[in-house]
Parts: sequence; structure tokens; C-alpha cells
Amino acid sequence: MIAGNHTTDGTGTSTFSSLLNGLNPGTTYYVRAYATNSAGTGYGNEVSFTTTTPAVYTAGYEYNTNSVCVAKVWKNGVETALSSGFSNAQGWVRAVFVSGADVYVAGYEFNGIKNSAKLWKNGTTTALSDLTNDSQAWAISVSGADVYAAGYEKNIAGISVAKIWKNGAPLSITDGTNDAQVYGIHIAQADVYAAGFENTSGVSTAKLWKNGAVVPLQGAGTNTTTYSVYVSGTNVYVAGSEIIPGGYSRAILWTNGVPAYLTSGIGSIAIPYSVYAYGTDVYVAGFDQSTGTGLSKATLWKNGIASSLTNGSASARANSVYVYNNDVYVTGYELVWPFSISRTWKNGTVIHSTNGSFNAATTSVFVQ
Repeated sequence: MIAGNHTTDGTGTSTFSSLLNGLNPGTTYYVRAYATNSAGTGYGNEVSFTTTTPAVYTAGYEYNTNSVCVAKVWKNGVETALSSGFSNAQGWVRAVFVSGADVYVAGYEFNGIKNSAKLWKNGTTTALSDLTNDSQAWAISVSGADVYAAGYEKNIAGISVAKIWKNGAPLSITDGTNDAQVYGIHIAQADVYAAGFENTSGVSTAKLWKNGAVVPLQGAGTNTTTYSVYVSGTNVYVAGSEIIPGGYSRAILWTNGVPAYLTSGIGSIAIPYSVYAYGTDVYVAGFDQSTGTGLSKATLWKNGIASSLTNGSASARANSVYVYNNDVYVTGYELVWPFSISRTWKNGTVIHSTNGSFNAATTSVFVQ
């Protein structure tokens, strides 16, 4: 009998199709077509299908028994090491992006002398820069056949130049006069957005670049930095922070260049590292620390309203947020003395953690 569990897909005698929304992952459903006329309701044959369980990719690093940092990516909590774990190849991962069957990871390796920006595709390493100058990759995005990584590379004068690598080819988006870096990147309608900072006389200024040109951000004065950018429709969201007098900092979300302050900064330190828009909702992940306790809480802001992912009994940070099928995934770390443990939360509940034997943290999450 038809009762609250059906779709209505029009009238007529032709073939039709029906879209089913809000289904649970990993669940078997039974359906059949129906048609109603003056004679009553007729039903087609029953068919069944099982929805897939999304794959949750996180990326970051974990130290090993030799106190060497190993670049890693986890799929549903199962790790893959990307760097060797030897002392001359310490590795860090800052971002992960999945496109089809390919898993792209951006980060860097340290050989004891210099950092070298790296791109991993399905575990295979590509150096984005030689070891002539220090370089790091902090962000990654894929659009069609094009792979974009971003970060910085130092010039011959030792100044960090904000860089975007497209398919391995470098593009400088600052002129090398001042230290600068890209922390976040997003591709939308062939436009390349990058978030980061430029430092002048020891003071950082938040920056948003679109196709290499600076986009004004209101209130992006001294001691500001942006960490993440996300474009949804005509809206450009940028997450960042500002240091204010007293050594405190407040979290900021810019929408189309206009700032909204997620925290006041009075007596606290807060930094948002990631922004993601889903439908009409905007999510920001980071941390909020009361200077009274000195402990930071992993924090998720939804439309400006904060919720804590940890209880504040130990320092923790949320580094990245991703929304898939109405589920909100956040990844970061929590200090469980004496080590930091990688944490991944789904709708506020921990779903993956490292075992706590060594220091670990996850810096990026992607769900497919």
C-alpha cells in the first residue's frame, strides 16, 4: 500500500524515472514502480539495490619508532605510508583530493637540509620543485585533467614566494619582494582561487587571489591570514584569522570579501583552518582556545554557530571539514598525553583515530 514511502513523478502513459533522495549508505532498498488510474493502483516487479558506503580519505602524518615523521593517507582508517620513514626523508601531508579512482595528496619531504614540495598520485611521488630552494605544498585541487597544488617556494634571496603548480608547472603569484604563502586552493568554473598571506616588514596581511590577481578582503589589515577558500555558486567563502592586541586572535569568515567575526578575540585565541559550503549551510573548522585554561577545543562553526568536538580536557584542533550526503566530516587531532592522536569525526562522533603510540595528526579530509 502506498503510504509515505513513495515518489510522485507526473501523469501520462509514457515511461518515467524517479529520483530517490536521503538514502542511508550501505543499506539495501526494495522498490517497484506503480501507476494509479480510475481502476486503482497497479505495481511493477520488485527490484532491490544497495547504496554504497562512502570512502573517507584523511591525510596527515605520524611519527614512527625512530622519531621520523611519515607522510600518510588513510582510507576509512586504513593507512598508507607515502614517505619512507627514514631520517633523510621525513614527510608531511597537508591536503588530499580524490578524483574518480585517483587519490592526490600534497605535502613535502625534508632531507635534513631543505624541504621539497611533493605531489603524490596513488602513492607515486612527483617532486614539484628541486632542492635548489626550500619549498612546501599545502593545498591541492583537481579540475578535469588538471591538477593544481599550492604552497610556496623560496627564491635565491631566501624569500618565500606564493606558488601554484598546475600539472607540475610553477606559477608565482607574488613577486618575491615579501614572504608569502598559499594555504588553500579551490577551482570553480575554470577560475583558480587561492588563500594565504603576504608579509610586509614582519606583519602578515590576509590574501585572496583569483587567477593570480589579488581580490580585496575588507578588514584584511595587519596581522591577518587566510587558510581556506571555497566557492559555491556566486559566493566566495574565505576562512582566516586576525591577531589583536594582547596576543589574542579572532576567527573570521569572509563572504564575497565582507568579514563576519566568528569569535570576539577577547581573552581567547581562535583560528579557522577550513571552510566548506553545502546547500545554504557554511561550515568552518578550526579551534577555539580560552587563555584561562590554555587548552584549545576542536571547533566546528555552522552558519556562524560554534560547537565543540572535544570537551576541553586536552588540547585539540579541527583542521579540515567536508560535507557529503548531509553528513559532516571533520579531521584533526587531540592530545592524549603524551602523544597527539589523529581524530576524524562524523556528525560530531569520532569514527577514526590513530592508536596513540606515536604523535599523529590529520590535516585534510575528502569523502567520495
